[in-house]
Amino acid sequence: MSDGSILVNSARSRVRRAVEEWNPTDHDAMRCSQEQLEQAVHDLRHLERLPRAGSADVVELRTSLLKLKSEIADATRTLDASAAFYRGLAVRLGRAMSGYDAAGRMPSIDEPVVACEVHG
Repeated sequence: MSDGSILVNSARSRVRRAVEEWNPTDHDAMRCSQEQLEQAVHDLRHLERLPRAGSADVVELRTSLLKLKSEIADATRTLDASAAFYRGLAVRLGRAMSGYDAAGRMPSIDEPVVACEVHG
């Protein structure tokens, strides 16, 4: 098994763990899932820069990379949609929280609640 295949399998495992451990009502679990996805993307970027050895390895690695990209995109959409639902629910219940901070992180539950008004 090549280094590329090992890294692909590791990244795919991270994506699976991110989805399995996802719990939008638990900020620690959300951060853990986010970190798993971030590491999977980091691994993906590293894989894209690896030199390609033989033609069979290139085809296999390219196929694995495309599948990994698709899995990351699917997991990201699922987790983001779920987080958006709970952020919207928090607003409806009067506990408005901002979506993400400047670093792309979800806010802590301990951060102050933002006042929210609905005009219309």
